[in-house]
Amino acid sequence: MNDPNGMKEIMADDLNYKSVIQEDFTDELEEFDSSLPPVVQDEDAAQTALARLVFRDKEIARIEARRDFIKNQADEWANQQIEKIEVQKQHFLLPLESFMKSINKSNPKIKSLKFPYGTIGVRQTPQKIEIDDDFKPEEHADDPFVSAKVTYSVNKANIKKVMKNTGELPEYASVVPGEIKFYFKGNE
Repeated sequence: MNDPNGMKEIMADDLNYKSVIQEDFTDELEEFDSSLPPVVQDEDAAQTALARLVFRDKEIARIEARRDFIKNQADEWANQQIEKIEVQKQHFLLPLESFMKSINKSNPKIKSLKFPYGTIGVRQTPQKIEIDDDFKPEEHADDPFVSAKVTYSVNKANIKKVMKNTGELPEYASVVPGEIKFYFKGNE
């Protein structure tokens, strides 16, 4: 069987990852006490805390990959089953449609028939107007059926440029200072 979703690669990564890191931190996942934050006062403690953080990210990624693989398998199976049933439905829909249209053609007043399992019927859909794809309304501005539509928006890029050059802002704008946000990134 081919491996379209890369589950073999995920499993291989799991094995390699588990042998290197999981020995140290797996028990922590089960016995984790969130009421006691780690004390980080030197680089060794920071390295240990970061390793534990990265381990948890890898655990989340591993679980999500497995979930996605299983979900994709289930979706694929469901789509195949639904497609097969839809083909089977066509086997019954086409003859029922032909039958109902012939009844309606012979007696236009009969629009539907009720049966114990449901109703079949025909209805006239309302007419609609379609515009040619190559029609360009801007070239026909004086046509009574063509109307103009104007959209207004604020150009923030221009505001930033003027503010950078002159320090001025329009009265309806304000500067929201950026935040210093902590981040972390685990090494691959």
